[in-house]
Amino acid sequence: MKLAVGYQKLHQLDLNNTMTKKPISRASVDLFCECPRCFFLQQKHGLKRPPGFPFTLNSAVDKLMKAEFDIHRSAKTLHPIITMKGLNLIPVQHQNINDWRNTRKGIRASYGDYDFFGVIDDLWQNPAQGSWHVVDYKATAKKEAVIVLDDSAEHHQTYKRQISFYTWLFQRAGFPTSQIGYFVYTTGNNNLPKFEDKLTFRTHLIESICDTSWIEPTLDAIIQCLDSPSIPPSSEKCNFCNYVKQRNLIDTLK
Repeated sequence: MKLAVGYQKLHQLDLNNTMTKKPISRASVDLFCECPRCFFLQQKHGLKRPPGFPFTLNSAVDKLMKAEFDIHRSAKTLHPIITMKGLNLIPVQHQNINDWRNTRKGIRASYGDYDFFGVIDDLWQNPAQGSWHVVDYKATAKKEAVIVLDDSAEHHQTYKRQISFYTWLFQRAGFPTSQIGYFVYTTGNNNLPKFEDKLTFRTHLIESICDTSWIEPTLDAIIQCLDSPSIPPSSEKCNFCNYVKQRNLIDTLK
């Protein structure tokens, strides 16, 4: 209901509204890729989609993983999951690491007249080469452990865009960041005979070759969108816009 009411107020919006050029998040860039219309309305008029339910279990896993890797950050040691892969990577020690993992700050870089930012989970360094690698933690629950990303899975494609965007941000900010990123992907086993207050996880390290070629053309399109006074068309695949269209159609029949 809130969604329909909000979109029905579009006729009241000032399309010539001049907004302060606030920083644009990685999630907002992803929203633009999904639906330029929803992105425009959120950025220029504060008309946001209804929020989803929080994944509190995933957040708990994320918090504990950060604490675990921070132990190795302080000790300058390799985590066992890294040594199992035969890699020489240690968590980066940098004065801004907590800012880069803070949802209110993040890693920022300028492009055009705008600042773009993202919030990482972790950052690893190869001491011999000096290269940095963006790391993202992921958690799910299923019968089979996730050991590779599935190119046919839409959410895995989103994950790849996410880590690629973070990599671009660090490169744009002048840091020695590799095109190779990593996912620490842990899978809760939901195929056990009983619970007993335990959830067994299987964690794997997944390498991801980042593709940053799409980012600047996308940001150019975003800037053009924001500088335009006109609301762009919605994506044909946008469930939110399609819902509003159907809702408005029903209202005209009353």
